[in-house]
Amino acid sequence: MIIRPVARSVAVILIAMMILSLSPISPIRSIIRVQAQPLGPKLFVAPSHLDLAPSGNRVTFSVNVSNISPDDPLFDWSVVIRTNSSVLNPVSITLGSFLTGATESTECINALCTVGATGGGDDGPGVVNSVAYSGGNGNSGNGTLFSITYTAVAGPYTLVTFLGVSAETFVDDNLGIHIPITTVDGDYGIVPPLPIANFTYSPQQPFVGEPVAFNASMSFAPPGHMITEYLWSFSPRTPITTPITKYTFTDQGNISVTLVVEDDRGLGVLSRPFQLTIEVTQRPLIQLSIAKGLSIYPIDNILPGGIVSIQVLVLNLGTDAETGFNVWVSVAGNNFTAPPYTAVVPPTGQGSLSFKWNTTGVVPDVYTVRAHLSPLPGENITADNDAYGSVRVIYPFQGAPVSISFLQLLGIGFLALIAIAVSFGALSRIRDRRLSAKQDIL
Repeated sequence: MIIRPVARSVAVILIAMMILSLSPISPIRSIIRVQAQPLGPKLFVAPSHLDLAPSGNRVTFSVNVSNISPDDPLFDWSVVIRTNSSVLNPVSITLGSFLTGATESTECINALCTVGATGGGDDGPGVVNSVAYSGGNGNSGNGTLFSITYTAVAGPYTLVTFLGVSAETFVDDNLGIHIPITTVDGDYGIVPPLPIANFTYSPQQPFVGEPVAFNASMSFAPPGHMITEYLWSFSPRTPITTPITKYTFTDQGNISVTLVVEDDRGLGVLSRPFQLTIEVTQRPLIQLSIAKGLSIYPIDNILPGGIVSIQVLVLNLGTDAETGFNVWVSVAGNNFTAPPYTAVVPPTGQGSLSFKWNTTGVVPDVYTVRAHLSPLPGENITADNDAYGSVRVIYPFQGAPVSISFLQLLGIGFLALIAIAVSFGALSRIRDRRLSAKQDIL
């Protein structure tokens, strides 16, 4: 039997399909690998919770770090921990093993400093302040900075919180630069529903020396209670009883602001800290100057109808690039305004604007030229936004002596001699006529 090529191909395909249908086929899986994101440095209290202990017993919390990078090792710390001393009263600090050869420069408990002359900005009852530095080049990884031993006093609870992160509490690398770090607090006892702290601020990018408005109106207490005090990290010793306040930063940088609120239940019922980092920068200097930038040509011996060129050079003495400024020139009752300058003038750079004054019809005199640079928004130094010059328009042949060449002088002399000769000739003819007239009479 002869099978045609097409029929043979169909048969082969059918046989292959039968074989495949009898064989198990492994499904094709798409494998998506998820790479774990590295965790950032963390400063935390351990354990995160302890139950109430009998009065008089000792209770210990440790202050730990984790995920410290070898590329940015921890070299020193300044840590402030706060508790309600009527619940847990701190009695001692023990250095941990994380930092090689650590030396404490400050150790203060309940405002009593056993190491160092002074403590932190909020030393008082229940506050522990530890400042230490490495004897080597710093350390990385995980470990305990120090432990705090407390005496259990009574219930019902207290929070074990870091105070003023990046203000009172920070860790540094071996260059003295703050390591960005996340803090995690602990608690002790039976913690009730707590008030919640929250706030906004304005402006969002404040300058040094500019008042910043803080609004904590979105903070709230549990049902049936109300917030009585707002404790800000920039004013730790002075609780504020209203949700809105203002503060002016005197330093630039990324500054952390922490808010803790307290409600009306007493017993130090405080919220957990709420923190925002605010970027505070120096106010840019906006200053343009034309005080030394006025150029006039010509300035003297200008005949009516002449063209005077006036150039104004604008210098940028500020810290930011500027554009869009306006310059006008006033002379002889005429005002000339240039279009807004569209090019960008960088700091220490300059821009130039040109004007033309046609003196046609101008009465000869001395005229004052004034150039004025309109102040930019935010420009406070405007004394050098004006420049002055003068020009003199003269009558023809007025002004400087006329300069002539030697040949021109000879020509003038020759013409003068001719004029004299003509004059003498005329006088001689007049005299001859008079003599002739006398002779005729005689």
